[in-house]
Amino acid sequence: MIDSKPHKDKSEIVLDKNLARKIALEKALETSRFCIIDGVATRYSDRYSEGDVEIPNGVVSIGANAFENCHLSSIFISKTVRSIASGAFSRCTKLESVDFEEGSALRTIDEKAFYGCINLRKIQLPFSLKTIGVDAFCGCEELEHIDFPHELTNVYGGAFSALVDKDRGVHSAGLSCVKFPESLKKLGLSAFKGSQNLREVSFEKGCRLEVIEKDTFAPVSVVRGGLSDIEKLDIPSGLRYITIPTSVKSIEERAFYDCKNLGVVEFEEGSQLQTIGKEAFFRCWLIKELKIPPLVENISEDAFMHWEANQKILITKPLYKKYKDFWKSLKAEIEIYKPKK
Repeated sequence: MIDSKPHKDKSEIVLDKNLARKIALEKALETSRFCIIDGVATRYSDRYSEGDVEIPNGVVSIGANAFENCHLSSIFISKTVRSIASGAFSRCTKLESVDFEEGSALRTIDEKAFYGCINLRKIQLPFSLKTIGVDAFCGCEELEHIDFPHELTNVYGGAFSALVDKDRGVHSAGLSCVKFPESLKKLGLSAFKGSQNLREVSFEKGCRLEVIEKDTFAPVSVVRGGLSDIEKLDIPSGLRYITIPTSVKSIEERAFYDCKNLGVVEFEEGSQLQTIGKEAFFRCWLIKELKIPPLVENISEDAFMHWEANQKILITKPLYKKYKDFWKSLKAEIEIYKPKK
């Protein structure tokens, strides 16, 4: 007997399954506004709606660029979220506040997570946070205060640096005073580059930071425009006061380059500093007196370029002998001191 029923082609079955999955996904987005796959919030469908959103319980990660360019004003993140991926809330220019549920398990805020969130005013970082990624809060000009949690170990490059956007707008990070916890091990290069609102930086006693990296507090210099409309833009550092922890062994190239507002640099007692890099304190005109710690052995010969006669640098006798010609070439007053035993 011949079966008269038509047989479905296998490829047609697969196509039907994919279509069914797509339809189901679209329906889910219509009702929840979230696309959540294996605990990851991968996409938010309602980008142009203003107002609030809550990341639901069960979500363990907010995916890369999931909320990019959204018009939300506030976000509540459930305690199950352990990571915020790169660009997750990038350029959410209407975002004003981010809150985390009590008992948050958040460990990492990745690269450019809140990049260009120029109206972000409030974020209370959870105690569990360990890492802030590259450019994570770049251009957050309204963010005037952050309490860094005591578990924080890494702040990567450009985390709180200035942003110069394509429309020639300048958005310098709003932080004015920061205090890093004892747990901090890394403060990445250009971390506060062009932070013209920054005034004071300090570290809790016992901090484990070993290097102040290249360009950490340097200005941002940008050349913009075409052949007939060239503009050079300098966004200076506003830093006035810093206490450098005992643990720091190296101040790298241009770390405090052209910090024209910097008046006081203090080293904690027992400083382990050994190296000061190229142009590290270039043109820091407001420092009246700088006492270089006794363990310093290596100094780049242009570390103090463009210091003036009304400035004083205190050094040990061995350091004076090692760089005798260099010290004589400076305008600044050089004074030898004897370290305490």
